[in-house]
Amino acid sequence: MPHDPAFLFYSQDFIVGVQTMNFEDRGKFITILAQMHQQGRLLEETIRFMVGEVSKTLKSKFLVDDEGKWYNVRLESEVSKRTSFVDSRRENGRKGGRPSKPKGKTSCKAIMTLLEDENEDVNNKYLIFEVFRMMYKGKKRNGYTEFENFIKNTKDWEKVLPLLKPALKAQIEHREKILIQRKWVPEWKHIKTWINNRCWEEEPEQIPEGEEML
Repeated sequence: MPHDPAFLFYSQDFIVGVQTMNFEDRGKFITILAQMHQQGRLLEETIRFMVGEVSKTLKSKFLVDDEGKWYNVRLESEVSKRTSFVDSRRENGRKGGRPSKPKGKTSCKAIMTLLEDENEDVNNKYLIFEVFRMMYKGKKRNGYTEFENFIKNTKDWEKVLPLLKPALKAQIEHREKILIQRKWVPEWKHIKTWINNRCWEEEPEQIPEGEEML
């Protein structure tokens, strides 16, 4: 199957997003996005080979994954949603048209389809989750896969979403104290297990008084 030649480009969002960038950085930004759309996540050396110097403002538009590759959350979200949409239309065509609305429990795929109708809202929610995912110290897969798992396995996910980052931050800080004082902590769970076990609800173990200075 040939590579998808396009992705949705929201001109107003782009104009607002580059207001603090000079015209040189704007040109570099759209060039990097276009290359990422065709090739996927890119190493910093590849980006600098393509566009030369990268300013702090331009760099702030990207995150870096565990392999040191740069990516843009909004771009990956749009690419994933377009792929899902095209695949669903192709599958519906094979079945003779749009299937009837399912009864009973809503599937994860159905939820994501509903969220696509509120594009800006789902992107904001995905970005909040992605910040949490990047902070997480344990094993994890790509952001969109983990986001779908979070929605699928957390009935109250919209209420839980803003709780993830502060809960994780508290757990990281607590582990750092234990490492200093007790020399050992268990390995982090896989992020999917952490989510499925609702580990954001765990209360940090209290360190006995008098041990904090050991």
